[in-house]
Amino acid sequence: MKRLVFFVFWAILIIPVLRCGGDSNSSSEKLITAFSIVVDDKTIEGNINQSDFKIEVTIPHEAPLSPLVAHFTISQGATVNIGGKEQKSGITSNDFSQPVTYSVVAEDGSSQNYIVTVMNERVIQFLSIGGNSVNFNKTYGSVLLPYDTDLKNIQIDCNLIQGYSLFFQNDDLSEEEVTSGQFYDLSLKPAFFVKKNGDNIITNYSILITVISPRIEALTVSGYGVNGGGATSVLATVSQPEAGSSLVSIFNVELPKEVKDFETDNFKVTFDFNMEDSQPLSDFDFFTDENEARVPFQGNPWSNSSTVVSIGNRSEYFICTKLKSDPTKVNVYKVVFTKSQ
Repeated sequence: MKRLVFFVFWAILIIPVLRCGGDSNSSSEKLITAFSIVVDDKTIEGNINQSDFKIEVTIPHEAPLSPLVAHFTISQGATVNIGGKEQKSGITSNDFSQPVTYSVVAEDGSSQNYIVTVMNERVIQFLSIGGNSVNFNKTYGSVLLPYDTDLKNIQIDCNLIQGYSLFFQNDDLSEEEVTSGQFYDLSLKPAFFVKKNGDNIITNYSILITVISPRIEALTVSGYGVNGGGATSVLATVSQPEAGSSLVSIFNVELPKEVKDFETDNFKVTFDFNMEDSQPLSDFDFFTDENEARVPFQGNPWSNSSTVVSIGNRSEYFICTKLKSDPTKVNVYKVVFTKSQ
């Protein structure tokens, strides 16, 4: 009898522990392997990026973003929810006017989020001015043109979705339709707009056309510390600003981890510039550019290729160059400092 009681006692203790451990065969798979949206009886497949767990779907320009029903395939045994609300493929509708987070829950309880972005097809598929592509962000665009560009006679190349045409408004308020491959006078930087063929529905586009002076082609940063001295130097990598930005380029500088004064009041660096087409630095005035309050660098006129600049406790610094022979030619750059880990 004692043995029976002893066995029952241990069974009561052990069985809950085993249950708490869960089913060792439960799957941890939690992927969305297919995603599509049906618009006007047409299935539009989404582009799934499994490395950063993002899904993008482009639907026709005039199609509403809400409500839409998604069709998806997920890992076997998994479930999907949005903000705790269970999702059923081909049944549950959602508002996709903003990115939506799908949470995929595996059998073992682990989860993975996917960011789903549904966007309307862009009317202007491609636009090039003087052989330079316009960079778009919705209805805002920007293009940088070489300093010797003649805006009074410049070629425009464009491609729009079927049923739409591109126009610009002249100084006398007259409209001029753009034919791809033709030359136009854009010296007054006219306003562009798109019109749907057969009606007067107009979408305005704000396109910033900037004719730049010779650019800073390369930037080397060296001399970290209180005295602005030092032998180590870093060649900045270059990235492009967002559409509509007044910046010409963004220089990214990753400082060595040995730098001690980064983001302190004592932080100084030496800038070395290489200008486009080997233009001499003496042809330019150099300024800091904080919220367009341009202050001349100490030590101008920069008769040589480098100067010591006090950065202080900032991780971003703005540089502005102005062509002396044409003060309207102003370029603004941002330098972004990070430190190696």
